[in-house]
Amino acid sequence: MREMGLAEVFKASKMPYSISKNMDAWQKSHVAMVVSLASGLYFDGGDNYTAAKNKKALRMSSLTARESFKALKRVGIPITPSRLNVFWICPLWLMDFTLGLMLNTKFAETVMYNHAIIAKKEMLLLSEKFDEMIHRS
Repeated sequence: MREMGLAEVFKASKMPYSISKNMDAWQKSHVAMVVSLASGLYFDGGDNYTAAKNKKALRMSSLTARESFKALKRVGIPITPSRLNVFWICPLWLMDFTLGLMLNTKFAETVMYNHAIIAKKEMLLLSEKFDEMIHRS
C-alpha cells in the first residue's frame, strides 16, 4: 500500500484544503477568525442558531474580526489565505448578514459551536495570546 500525502488524503475525503507557504501567517489568520466567531457565540449565550438571529452577537463577531485582521495587517502579517481579507474589506452589514446565514447551519453547529463550547478555555487563551502578540508588535 502506497503512503498518501496529506493533500491526497484531503482530496480523497473531499475535504476542502489549501497548501500554505506561510504557515505562521495562516495560523495567526486562523486565530483571528476563530476567536472573533467564538466571541459572538459566547456573547449570545445560546447556540449557533440563536447567535445567527442575534444582531448584537453578529455585529460583535464582525467588528472583532475586522479589528483582528486590521491588526495583523498593521504589524505586517499577511492575511492567509487571501480570501480572508473579506473580513476587513467587506461592509459590516454584509458581514453580519453572511455570518448570520453561515451560523444557521448544521456545519456551523458541528465545526464552530461545538468546538467553541468544548474548547472555551482554549479560545480565551488564544484571544489573550493574540492580543499580546499584536501589542508586542
